[in-house]
Amino acid sequence: MKLNILRLTSIAEPNYNVWNYFGHDLVHDEYKVLSIVWEVSKEERIVRSEHQVLVLGPEASWRNTKSTNIPPPPPPHCPYSQGISINNILYYGAWIDEFKSVIMSFDMRSEEFTLIELPLEAGRIF
Repeated sequence: MKLNILRLTSIAEPNYNVWNYFGHDLVHDEYKVLSIVWEVSKEERIVRSEHQVLVLGPEASWRNTKSTNIPPPPPPHCPYSQGISINNILYYGAWIDEFKSVIMSFDMRSEEFTLIELPLEAGRIF
């Protein structure tokens, strides 16, 4: 099977900051891959992140997540954990800046992100 590649337009240079997650949309019985690419500035700030989905099957092709066009878009973030999928929702740890960790959730059906704040005492979690 040959898949079409969706080129990232806003991140021009080759980028090795990529993390992929596998999940299942229980409602439509579809298996999906969520791919997150992020860019970090020289000051180690997360400048932007882009999110793509691949719905597995014979007509599979990469596309931007639906939440890209739905305000508010997810904040730029850098995943740092493998994540876990529970009842259609993927949860994973992410940094939104160099000192702040959050939990991001991604709904496999609606393709919407939610940011879950951690207590201030959590600081930077690895």
